[in-house]
Amino acid sequence: MRTYYSLLLLMSVCALWCSNPAQAQYYDEARSQTVLFTAPDFYLGLGTGFNGPVGLIGPQAEYRFANKLTVAGGLGLGSWGYKMTGGVRFYPSYPSKLAFNAGVSYCTGLPKFETELDTLNGPYRQGSEVTLRLKPTATFNLSGLYFWSLGKTTRLGVEFGYAFSLRDRAYETLDGSQLSYESALIMDLLQPGGLILALSLMFGS
Repeated sequence: MRTYYSLLLLMSVCALWCSNPAQAQYYDEARSQTVLFTAPDFYLGLGTGFNGPVGLIGPQAEYRFANKLTVAGGLGLGSWGYKMTGGVRFYPSYPSKLAFNAGVSYCTGLPKFETELDTLNGPYRQGSEVTLRLKPTATFNLSGLYFWSLGKTTRLGVEFGYAFSLRDRAYETLDGSQLSYESALIMDLLQPGGLILALSLMFGS
């Protein structure tokens, strides 16, 4: 019976912890003082970066479903076609400062991509024109984020982490070209995955 009441008490504390509105603060220069306010539950903005949630550029959104937990997603255009990302974030102090993210990204690829690479067809050929198909691929992302509040409802964020590729060599040549070792290494580095470095500007409502 004691175990039952302990469990009930723990669940009640967790429910209160998740349902309380998050408080945030910013410095009001006109009044020369720090002002407390209820943090927005929803943010919408733009992102950019390398291996970020939206590729080179695109919109992203975030919604708080618990006191320190949010779901975040984005859609953008990158070097591997369109990119879609979804994930969950944990905030020790929502909505600013530090956050931790775990999520998945999907890139559509490109049916035809032409570039110049070194090939091994017959004699070594430097700077040959090659036609490739960039296959759809995905990554599992782990990252940390840091946010700066710019007034009551605006914030600037930077994200740093690593994207683990879920598919090896997500490309193939369409013209029969055999890539050199160096060219294959370049393509491996270009495909989604690796270091995450991204920026975002978000507006709350």
